[in-house]
Amino acid sequence: MHVTLDSGAKGALVLWRDNNPLEAHLLKREGRGINYQETLSTLQIWKPDTIYFELIQVRPNQSATATFTQAYIVGQLEMICDMACEDVQFIHPATWTSYIKARMKARKDEKSKDVMQTMAEVFYSSFAEDYRSKRGKKLIHDGVADCLGLGLYTHDLLTIQSL
Repeated sequence: MHVTLDSGAKGALVLWRDNNPLEAHLLKREGRGINYQETLSTLQIWKPDTIYFELIQVRPNQSATATFTQAYIVGQLEMICDMACEDVQFIHPATWTSYIKARMKARKDEKSKDVMQTMAEVFYSSFAEDYRSKRGKKLIHDGVADCLGLGLYTHDLLTIQSL
């Protein structure tokens, strides 16, 4: 079993067996960071063989406060992952989002977030339904959608590597 981790502001973890998402954990904000005890406890219960960790990407014109908060949360998550699993692999967001956009035949101007919503509905609709907002546009939780995209990328990559 493995875990995909989206470290964004609305981050999440998804537990996988083969290409099947089993369970998600939404990161809960606490103070400057996240509730690390709850996240560590979840990973210790799940006992993943590998964690695929999405690296952060600083946005142009991002404030110093936002950058600090982002780095603080990623630092917490990296420490938690190291405590819960020996094999933590870091993946740059441009790598897996470009792959998913190509696999979904998305237009070049289409936003990654929109592509991930579509991908989650196409490949993992029954799982993603539990993480759909009850208000507004009824979108799938950002972190869960990104974890599903990262999961599809890692599954395809591992399948290709095993050939």
